[in-house]
Amino acid sequence: MPEIKNEEIMSHNAYLKDRKHLELTGVLDVEKFDESSVVLYTELGKLSIKGEALNITKLEITELEGEVMIEGNINSLEYDKSRIKKKNESFISKLLG
Repeated sequence: MPEIKNEEIMSHNAYLKDRKHLELTGVLDVEKFDESSVVLYTELGKLSIKGEALNITKLEITELEGEVMIEGNINSLEYDKSRIKKKNESFISKLLG
């Protein structure tokens, strides 16, 4: 698996407006989502978003950039730096990692 070089790392930003609209950049992958939580991987680690009536209104993840927009009643955002996902990380490497 190729390592991510500094020049390949995209920036990660989070913009929360009125706890109702969240715009994220630097998203690598979405692990799961439902009406009460969204779990995704960013360049800065795993991000868990909790709330009520959550809805992903935009999901664009490419090799060079990733953008996600979430609407609903957003109660919390929590980063877990212990698990940073690398681009193109395989299922097997997750199990062995």
